[in-house]
Amino acid sequence: PSTHLNVLNAPYSAKGDGKTKDTTAFQNAINAAAAVSGGAVVDVPGSHTYLIGSINLKSNVWLNVESGATIQGSDSTSDYPLVTERWEGNDTSCYQGLIAATGTATNPLTNIAIIGSGSIKSGATIGALRSPRGPTIIEPRYCNGVLIENVTVSNITMWTVHPTYCHDVTISGMIVKSQKVNSDGLDPDSCSRVLIENCNFSSDDDDIAIKSGKGTQGATDNIPCQDITIENCTFTAAGGDSGTIAFGSELSGGIQRVLITNNTGGPSRAEIYLKTTEGRGGYVSDVTVDHLMSVPTQVIEFNTNYVAGSNVSPGITSFNNISFSNVTVNSTKDLAKITGDANEPLNNISMSNFSGSAGSGTTATNVTNFSTSGINVTGGSSISKTNVTSGVTASPASASVSPGGTATFAVAVPSG
Repeated sequence: PSTHLNVLNAPYSAKGDGKTKDTTAFQNAINAAAAVSGGAVVDVPGSHTYLIGSINLKSNVWLNVESGATIQGSDSTSDYPLVTERWEGNDTSCYQGLIAATGTATNPLTNIAIIGSGSIKSGATIGALRSPRGPTIIEPRYCNGVLIENVTVSNITMWTVHPTYCHDVTISGMIVKSQKVNSDGLDPDSCSRVLIENCNFSSDDDDIAIKSGKGTQGATDNIPCQDITIENCTFTAAGGDSGTIAFGSELSGGIQRVLITNNTGGPSRAEIYLKTTEGRGGYVSDVTVDHLMSVPTQVIEFNTNYVAGSNVSPGITSFNNISFSNVTVNSTKDLAKITGDANEPLNNISMSNFSGSAGSGTTATNVTNFSTSGINVTGGSSISKTNVTSGVTASPASASVSPGGTATFAVAVPSG
């Protein structure tokens, strides 16, 4: 938007002294921006700290947190209304995010943004609240057209950025610095068309966790997280028992069509961590991981026995068409643990062109159509297989077909 409103100016008159709560000033400026034809940018000038509680963005409103500006979240529950948000896979009562943007399925918000190179920080203790859940930092829900660019976000004991049921989300140049358990950096949840680029993540839990709901509620909602690109990001740290980039464990609505390319790894339990459990249901399909560099930990882990407590019967997650290529690793851990459920083996998993060093090689268990090539990893080139079968595969082929015609391709079916 071309119009700019300054939160320090009248009639909004934020103090920016780090002591006076500026929540009303921010919200009044946002409301005024939403009333401008075509929307407006709400400027948050630098050299100030703004103490606020939860605020709500509206359609066609961009929040510009300028260099040197700090938005500091309050530590008081009275500054965060109770609303319905998704938490660990289910819609439930939560304290509203510090910067919220809440539409509905039939009336989504459109064209919202948080930009600028300033900082947004949580309170010290409020994120630790459960029942109801504490506030996230940024939480768009039912929004179409979301941009988060260049801001630094810091949270403690709570997910940091959590878009839910959103379409066309771009997160570019964001820096995440989050602390303690549950401090995920970014959780796209049942979202479509998500671009995550040029970001830097440092957290004490999953850096990125792709989700789509849990159990019966997630399966009934049936809204996958899909068409996601993660590229040119640097991962500085994640939790020791967490994933740098995780799938799940809340994935009952499914995850599909994910491209992870040209990223630099960081320490964690596994760089690509796919986690689920019996009763979770859902699926993960069509994932490409390519040019993953400087991985200091286990590169891949499929964990199909993550936690108990899901309620879809029989609810065994399916994994199909997942490839890993052009990976450099320098780790003392296993190269990969690729473990499927005996009743629903992983299908069409491939690893190619791995180099560097690892503490040990790859174990593959309960997999159909598992292929490897070019695994040149010192200490990590061995492959142990249990219940790995060839399955049914389509042969490479091509055909010239007129519109409305029929193309026929050969399929090889192994005996038995």
